[in-house]
Amino acid sequence: MNQSEPFIDVRIPYEPGKHLGFAYNRAMQTVADWVLFLDHDILLCNPDWYAICQKTITRVSHSAGFITCVTNRISNSHQQAGSCPNDDIKKHIGTAKSLYEVYKDRVHEMTIKDSPFSGFFILTHKQAWKDAGRFKDGFLGVDNAYYHDVIKANYKVYVMPELYVYHIYRRKTGL
Repeated sequence: MNQSEPFIDVRIPYEPGKHLGFAYNRAMQTVADWVLFLDHDILLCNPDWYAICQKTITRVSHSAGFITCVTNRISNSHQQAGSCPNDDIKKHIGTAKSLYEVYKDRVHEMTIKDSPFSGFFILTHKQAWKDAGRFKDGFLGVDNAYYHDVIKANYKVYVMPELYVYHIYRRKTGL
């Protein structure tokens, strides 16, 4: 890793009893600066995902409080990469490749302040977390509350349309 590239601590937080906010906050205690929180049910389809995140951080810097990517099965249209209901992993990898080729090196600032935002992929930094008042304890809505809190703390929210992950969420068939 080049010393000028940001280090990103990658975590999949968990706490029994639906205390996801508590698990995020516990993880943030040991994070040096940037952290990427991933849901347990996503598949990173682009092998360059880490470098894409680093490039985005370098471009937007600490003005960002919440950076996310795009996926399938999600209700937020800004995080939706079109319809990809098929559970064929090869198709999801193909979607990731296509989106990377179309949107390479682009990042979109979110200007919609009241949109529900999913936390399947939250890239944030320690100062934004402190300024936003930390994650609320609980399970459902923790991601939306943090999204709104970083905006209230005068941080920006970004979506990386070039980075697609397969969200296994609500998969229709068993393994």
